[in-house]
Amino acid sequence: ADGTISPLSALITAVILILASLFISKLVNNHAFIVTIILILLIFLYNGVARKISPILGFVVMGSCRGMNIILGASENLKDLPALLILIAIIETCYIAIISALAYKEAEKTPSKTLISTANGIITLGLLLVMCKTGFSIPGILGSALVIVNILIIIYTIKPKYSQIIVTGKITSLIRSLILLQAAFILTSLPEMFQFAIILYTLWILSLLLSRKFSGS
Repeated sequence: ADGTISPLSALITAVILILASLFISKLVNNHAFIVTIILILLIFLYNGVARKISPILGFVVMGSCRGMNIILGASENLKDLPALLILIAIIETCYIAIISALAYKEAEKTPSKTLISTANGIITLGLLLVMCKTGFSIPGILGSALVIVNILIIIYTIKPKYSQIIVTGKITSLIRSLILLQAAFILTSLPEMFQFAIILYTLWILSLLLSRKFSGS
């Protein structure tokens, strides 16, 4: 917007990255290639007509982009895609769709506690469903509790009137909570892969530290 990057440079970079993603996904397998194409189309849809047709459609498409990222990670064999992974993708789709709705005109209004509570309810229900299928474990319960409590803290620290900077910080905190959600899903569905959850928790802490200097981190 400030002219630092020209539209032509942005276009060339986008084309190169799109072609690279298609090439790499094709090297993996045809399933990854198909999911990548769908994801690219969703991104174009979001940046193109979706938001113009309806803000709600834009929120859903944005959430779907996140959900398809989950599917992309498991695209080695889409025919045997486990129901558990589909559930996780749906939960993350709903969460990001709600956060997108919260971010809509964030400069004009305080984030809705009702919407955030809805997002937290979906996460709580989703994690319970995952644990009902995989079994309740101490790491899974603790990981789930951490993300739920984190969002509850965000909800109960929202004041009726906030400056734009603080509102943006709240939205950023909710987006950052996605890291905790990812870690919780690992601990509930694949507790033997706990080391990846530890990496995510480390990244979450680093993000918190960065946010003290850069509010958008």
